[in-house]
Amino acid sequence: MEQHEKWGTVLRHQVPNATDAERFHYDLARFQRKNAAPITTFVRFLGADASGLFFEEPGVPWSLAFDRPWPGMGANWSRLQFLRDVTDAMAFLHRHGRVHGGLSPAHCFVDRQYTAGKLYVAPNNTAFSAFTAPEVHVGTNYDVFAADVYSLGCVLRSVRGLHMSYEACDLIECMTNIAPRQRPTMATVVQHPVWWSTDEKLRYLQDIARYDADHSRVAICKRMRLSYPWQSKIPPIALVAMNEHRTYNNTLFALVRWIRNFKEHGRDHAPSTWLALHAATGDARTVDVTDLAFQDACLGAFVEKAFPSLVLDLWRNLA
Repeated sequence: MEQHEKWGTVLRHQVPNATDAERFHYDLARFQRKNAAPITTFVRFLGADASGLFFEEPGVPWSLAFDRPWPGMGANWSRLQFLRDVTDAMAFLHRHGRVHGGLSPAHCFVDRQYTAGKLYVAPNNTAFSAFTAPEVHVGTNYDVFAADVYSLGCVLRSVRGLHMSYEACDLIECMTNIAPRQRPTMATVVQHPVWWSTDEKLRYLQDIARYDADHSRVAICKRMRLSYPWQSKIPPIALVAMNEHRTYNNTLFALVRWIRNFKEHGRDHAPSTWLALHAATGDARTVDVTDLAFQDACLGAFVEKAFPSLVLDLWRNLA
């Protein structure tokens, strides 16, 4: 970082061939405007002179930002959102036939307000690092897009202080698969349930439960098997409350229906039922169990803790 007389605080990048690098960034900027890129997710190029290239002050370096106390409540979810910004930027490049070519934490930033993640795209990224895909080191022909996916997976795995949920571990394991052809595309990466909010996951389960009985997805759900009796994970008082209206077997589809019905009949449940579900999430805060926002958050948190693979398994089988 340094002070520039024209642009103020800037990030300076020295490159061997400034003319080619400058042309690269002007082309990239025009490309982003033409394709309506979310410019806020890229570190913006300002200009160049004989000393190198200049970029906007991008914010807090990735490696430093995640070592600091994260502001506000829901810090883990906030961190995921910044990771999603960088992931979206990479997906944009891939969607339009471009690659990053050398991603590492040094190319990732969080803005100073902790409201957005930013990706720095450097010209001629050829330096090897611990985040470089193994096939790149071999030096033979390789899939440059799959190599980008591997590097991004390594970056996600390196973030300190981030709770590695079942879904996050699944995505990172797929992205860093040693076999390039087994890695997901960036189009699949951005669709992965790890990026979904609790509300989005509940809506997804509700939509599945609302399918007509003869829908093809219902048939797939009914063929899916659980390795455990799901009812054993439900607080007894919550199970009794729902069994008063209908009975549920131990199939996966019955679990999805139970979640849908529990949510839609939330106002009918006694406060003791919500308190039992709240306690099962491990949250000891005092709450207003009659608040609808609390009820949705409570049910979502319970489902994520009791059935961490449920949404992911459904997404994989129904996609």
